[in-house]
Amino acid sequence: MDKTIQQIRPRIYTYIIDDTTWQFTEIDPRVFADSTIKHARLANWSEYICYAGEFHLRPKFGWTKLNDEWELVFDNASGTYSPNAELLINLKKLLLFNFPGLNVTTYDYKDPMLRDSIEQLEIIARRYKNNNI
Repeated sequence: MDKTIQQIRPRIYTYIIDDTTWQFTEIDPRVFADSTIKHARLANWSEYICYAGEFHLRPKFGWTKLNDEWELVFDNASGTYSPNAELLINLKKLLLFNFPGLNVTTYDYKDPMLRDSIEQLEIIARRYKNNNI
C-alpha cells in the first residue's frame, strides 16, 4: 500500500453552500456536540443557505480495498438548513460540473447506507488512532 494512502486520516466535515461560496470545516465533536447549530455557525447565522450537511472521503471500493480511487460522500444532515433529499441530485451535479472527474455519492441523512459508511469510517478512525491501519 502506498505510504501516502496510509497517512490519510478518516474525518467527517460539515459544509454549507450559499449563492457564492462553499464552506466546510472538519467536525470536532468536542466543539460541535450540539449538531443543531454547527451549520448555522459555519454560515455565520445566515438566513439563506442552498445546501448544508456533512461529507467524508472514503475509498471508492471500500475501506478493505485501499487504493488511489476515492469518492466524496455528501449528505443533507443539517438540522438548521437540511435540504430536501430530492435536491441531493442537484448537489451532485453542481459538484461534478465544478470538479470534473470527481467521484461523488449522495445519501439522505436517513439512508442506512450512509450510517454504514460512517460506521466504517469510525472503525478505520479508531484503527488509525491506534496505528493499526
